[in-house]
Amino acid sequence: MKPTGEFFKTLGKYVYAYIDDDGEILYYGKGVGDRAYHHVEDKEYDWNHAYIVARNLERFDDKTDSASFAIESFAIYLLKPRDNKVSGRYGDAFIMAKFSDFFQDFESSQHDNFKELPEWYIDNYDSFRGRIREVKITSGNIFIQSGANNAVYCSAYVPVNPENSFDVTFEVNQSGDKLDSIKVGMTAFLEAEGFSVETVNNDKKLQVKANNVESFIELFDNFWG
Repeated sequence: MKPTGEFFKTLGKYVYAYIDDDGEILYYGKGVGDRAYHHVEDKEYDWNHAYIVARNLERFDDKTDSASFAIESFAIYLLKPRDNKVSGRYGDAFIMAKFSDFFQDFESSQHDNFKELPEWYIDNYDSFRGRIREVKITSGNIFIQSGANNAVYCSAYVPVNPENSFDVTFEVNQSGDKLDSIKVGMTAFLEAEGFSVETVNNDKKLQVKANNVESFIELFDNFWG
């Protein structure tokens, strides 16, 4: 599905890429509006291969040396030099995320259409508002998955009885050195929160056990904080 015009407006000036399932880079480009989507038609690219590399680059426009300023910021973000004590200015502009994932997060932040939500969710709505990507309600549990926070998704199957313990999973949407770096940081964060951390299923997932829903909500809040 093509993202909405409102979503594209949030990107401002951006850089995009098409990368196939084998990791081959097919195309890099820059644009505003729905420019990135045009290649689905003119080059017959798969929209699932579309990535947003950087966004809101208009923030560099008021710099007298805007080109070098942007390149410096990107290089610091990408390479993380040892002696750069702080991130490049506007380092948050560089995200390298799938358009489809980023659009889903945008959609989730716009509304909450879920009905029959449990009392603990409603009572703690401020903790979840704008941070939830997906909620599924069944007779046995409630599945919650967050949007991406620094390329990490938090998810859990919360049991009907919120006093029971349950697993909370953190999945890193990166690979290579970036994956390893984020996992080290997440492990340190979770251990500081008092949790024992396990790697499950694949090397992109870390798992901890919440004693109850209150423990989960506190962890969720701190994850975003």
